[in-house]
Amino acid sequence: MLELLAIENYRSIKSVTVALERLNVITGANGSGKSNLYRALRLLHDIIREGALSSLAMEGGLRAALHAGKRSRGTPVTLKLGLRTSTASYATDLGMPPHERPDSRPLQNFAIDLGIPVISDFPFDPVVKSELVWSSELLRPSTTLVERRGNLVKVRDANFKLVHAEWSVREAESMLATLADPSTAPELYALRESARGWRFLDYLRTDAAAPARLPSPATFTPVLPDDGSRLPAALATVQRVGNARAFHAAIDAAFPGSRVGIGEDASGMARLVMSQPGLARPLDARELSDGTLRMILLATALLSPRMPELLVLNEPEASLHPSLLPTLAGLIRSASEQTQVIVVTHSQPLVEGLRDDANVIELEKEAGSTSIRGQLQFEGPQWVWPKR
Repeated sequence: MLELLAIENYRSIKSVTVALERLNVITGANGSGKSNLYRALRLLHDIIREGALSSLAMEGGLRAALHAGKRSRGTPVTLKLGLRTSTASYATDLGMPPHERPDSRPLQNFAIDLGIPVISDFPFDPVVKSELVWSSELLRPSTTLVERRGNLVKVRDANFKLVHAEWSVREAESMLATLADPSTAPELYALRESARGWRFLDYLRTDAAAPARLPSPATFTPVLPDDGSRLPAALATVQRVGNARAFHAAIDAAFPGSRVGIGEDASGMARLVMSQPGLARPLDARELSDGTLRMILLATALLSPRMPELLVLNEPEASLHPSLLPTLAGLIRSASEQTQVIVVTHSQPLVEGLRDDANVIELEKEAGSTSIRGQLQFEGPQWVWPKR
């Protein structure tokens, strides 16, 4: 389970350390930094899972992602991300490319505003300055399992001695990118496999051309795709091998007297149908409102027979009528009995519907920096960043 998330110098977040439990709710006013915390978690996930920094490049590079507050001229440019699980801790430190290139081309000041001259073909793309994995809450030499400084990696050998690995990494990628043999660094491999079990739900399309409105082959689909495609197959899986009773109860609570099912033709294609009181015929997915379709998508995802290790929901209340939020809260609470859940929301009714069972983290912004309401600078979970 993810127990702690640490972020430093990312967008509006100067320095935040968040303790996490089984069910977590991240909330706060518009502009308080909820989306930035969510994006930092996604970035950390991408680095651990894929080993590449491409998602940061898509945000405009390191320059665009750095905390926008005042910075003393000459201090290192750094973006730090870290986490603690029940078995290990991980931290990475991202910085600017070296000041000089081996070919000694004339120095060009690409970063006057940052106070550092940088020579690089991509001057604002980040490089990994350091990465560490350690085995306890406190980082000490004796608890360090894997250490990366620059392009060199050290791992523990059979005698538990920290030695140079036979493989190295490029400056613009995580050491997890080139991990080929799990036996050389089992802690890294376990971390990467754990991250592959995380799931982010923030792109369930409900527009007129949404994939969820289309039929799909009636095949076993234990996980609803992130864009909501293959909804009929995923719903058929929930109803045939999952918790069909919970699904029907949720639909009835959200839309009293209604029932959602699957119509399957002779060729094996399935389509979603919804029967409602007072209608002479059932409606198919193409006729449903955005809010109704989104509720069905969320119910299908939250009742999946194959839950991820971590489920992150970003503003799940979008396009839902307030009357549907108690049902959504009930589905989220039920899902948290099967997996760890993080909900990012500004909906107070949803927050209140989860508060009794959740770890509620309210963000606020003061002087341009995001912080946790009620938590002083030196309060919160213990976390120490590794040195470069």
